[in-house]
Amino acid sequence: MFSRGRFILGEEVAAVEAEFARCLGVGHVVGIASGTQALAFALSSLGNGLGDEVITVSMTFAATAIAVECVGARPVFVDIDAETRCMDPSALEAAIGPATAAILPARASCFNTSCP
Repeated sequence: MFSRGRFILGEEVAAVEAEFARCLGVGHVVGIASGTQALAFALSSLGNGLGDEVITVSMTFAATAIAVECVGARPVFVDIDAETRCMDPSALEAAIGPATAAILPARASCFNTSCP
């Protein structure tokens, strides 16, 4: 694959998809381009779209919010717990409203090299 410069579609991707499907015991697996696309596909497959709100953390990679917007939903940002850098449960509870369709947890990005 690398020596031929074939990174998109083609026989190699089909082979990886087939092998991964076999390992998972499912009929099909579809390779996609990025983590952003993976998040958007997941949200879309669960029916999230226009008028929906998706709760996620405010301190994360931009792709998290971009994926929410890709399906037409609106990201609702909540703060993180300072110790775990994961979504603060009390902030999450306060953010849940009638338009909440999903919660997209993500560990906060950290640019400090001392972060675990």
